[in-house]
Amino acid sequence: MSELVFAKQFLTALDSRPIKLSSDHIADPRSYPASNAYTLPRLPSNHPSKPRRKSPTSATSGLTITLKPLKASHPTISLPSQPLSTSVYDLKAAYAAQTSTDVAKIKVLYKKKPAPDSKTLSDFAGDGGEAGLEFGVMVMGALGGTPVGSPAVEIPQPVMGEEKEVGAVAQGPSGAEELKTEEFWGDLKGFLVQRLRDEGEGERWAKAFRGVWEKEG
Repeated sequence: MSELVFAKQFLTALDSRPIKLSSDHIADPRSYPASNAYTLPRLPSNHPSKPRRKSPTSATSGLTITLKPLKASHPTISLPSQPLSTSVYDLKAAYAAQTSTDVAKIKVLYKKKPAPDSKTLSDFAGDGGEAGLEFGVMVMGALGGTPVGSPAVEIPQPVMGEEKEVGAVAQGPSGAEELKTEEFWGDLKGFLVQRLRDEGEGERWAKAFRGVWEKEG
């Protein structure tokens, strides 16, 4: 049998077998027969449309904020129609203005956890479209000012004919003794948090200052 006859018989035998393509087979897409693109049928006119989800901005714009202190002796205030861009520090400043309290002595809580000054209402407003939010308020030691709800302290004035030592009115620790009180370091921390507008940085620097003082002492 010649090679030519063998090749013809071999090709004839292959024609009767199903064609199998290898996994790395490549075909030119230009060789495919032309066909029209398939499009899905249009929905009927009575088909219910997909409900639109309300955006947080439209659902929670104009929130009513309630600032409720931990102590009943301090007043609760309400701030209506607050935009989502209102920061926690803005809430502290509003409470301080309405209650004549030093803003550095105010700490705002949300769900019993401290809320950083840099947070805004948009960070607390959920997807449910709440109409209002309630925050807790903690007023720290009132050194340097009169605490909210406390009566003013009257300083006795010297009376003619009575011998009074100059400076006898001043009471409490002063100078280096003041540095040994927890109230001083609490006030320092509150000032740093308010000034830096960052809870973590304020606490870190307050600890750093106290560490230096304790080391020097």
